[in-house]
Parts: sequence; C-alpha cells; structure tokens
Amino acid sequence: MKNKGFTLLFSVLIMSIALAITLGFSGFVIRELIVSGLGRESQKALFASDSGMECAIYWDVKYNSFATSTVSNIRCASSDYTVGGISGVSNFTLNFANGTCAVVLVDKVSVYPDTLIESRGRSPCSSGSPNRVERAFQVRY
Repeated sequence: MKNKGFTLLFSVLIMSIALAITLGFSGFVIRELIVSGLGRESQKALFASDSGMECAIYWDVKYNSFATSTVSNIRCASSDYTVGGISGVSNFTLNFANGTCAVVLVDKVSVYPDTLIESRGRSPCSSGSPNRVERAFQVRY
C-alpha cells in the first residue's frame, strides 16, 4: 500500500523533464528563425545597394549625367530622377517592389578629379522596422 502514488509521481517527473527539453529546443528554434530572417533581409539590402550602384555607374559612364555643368534626367527602377548640376553632388532614392530601397550619393566635387558613388541598400526601407538591415557599396574612380 505504500507504493500507490509512485506511478503518478514518476509520470509527472517524466512529463516535466520532457516539457523542459521541449521549451529549451523551441527557444533555440525561435532564435535561429530570427537569425535566418536577418540573413534574408541582409541579402535583400545587398542586392538593393548593388542595383543603386549599377544605376549610378551606368548613367555616369555612358551619359555623363552627373556632370557639374548641366542638370540631367535619369531613369532607374521605373522612376525618373533629376541629377547633376553646379553643386556636383546628387542624391536620390530608388524604391523597389519588394520593400527595399537604395539611397544613392554621387559626389563629383569632394574627391575631384575622381567620382565617388555610395549606395546604401535598406531592407525593409521603412525606418520604423526593428529588424531593418543596411548594406552599402562605395566606389571611387
């Protein structure tokens, strides 16, 4: 008669151990999902930055659109931008359909006779996102 509650106590102990292991494992899985999501956003930001860089280089090398003597219109990511002019510094933001953007700076004055192009890709583009990732490219030629 002394062993009547032993099976119930043993079952509760085994279930407690299984629950602790499950909670520990699920915490690990959640952290890995967060890291995976940041990796995906980082890749999107990198591609956005690359697209902004390629756009600026194309218009500068092919058409000299960022010249300090005249103002020009360029078209990137289905949008038109006015660039160039006396200041020698142009800024524009490319917005992409996947929620990313690239903030592009073309400077023909500070590093004269060189050209400095900086493109910062952001994913997501909205500044209020706690998981926003920014990747940048900078070219000087």
